[in-house]
Amino acid sequence: EEAIKLPIFTIGSGITNSLRGASKLTGLKNFIAIDVGGSTIDIGMVSHGHPQTEEGPVKVLDIPVNVRLPKVHSLSTGGGNLVNTHKGNLLIEDTIASDITKDGLAWGGEQWTISDSFLKIFPHSFKDKHIKYENLEGISTEDCLKVVNTVSSRIREKIRQLQPKDQYI
Repeated sequence: EEAIKLPIFTIGSGITNSLRGASKLTGLKNFIAIDVGGSTIDIGMVSHGHPQTEEGPVKVLDIPVNVRLPKVHSLSTGGGNLVNTHKGNLLIEDTIASDITKDGLAWGGEQWTISDSFLKIFPHSFKDKHIKYENLEGISTEDCLKVVNTVSSRIREKIRQLQPKDQYI
């Protein structure tokens, strides 16, 4: 009912819930959290158990709004993004986020995703009884490492942007 009456307050609620949930689940109060979704990866800081918020005026779709939003850096890639090879180059393409359990290799489909690459390198990193690890045998470990390293590098860069300049990782 509250979301219907005040819909503007639902903007940013997804990542806010993820950040607060990470604090509750881990017991940590001050940290950087990484929320890997199907089509985006969101990175935010938590201080004293709550997401840090943006300072100053906030814009949503280039419209200034007077709402507190979490200070988050997002990547336009997520676990559902497709991976392809073209002339020896790895390409990260559009997402099949909502269809990953139907079309992703690890779930019996025919589409190679970022999640498949991570599962190839880090088996059992997902808790899903429907994953079929044998379906990942057809993709190269070397190519999967390239995908993992590319995504990890992008995440590290976003983390650097969140941290004070004297605390780079």
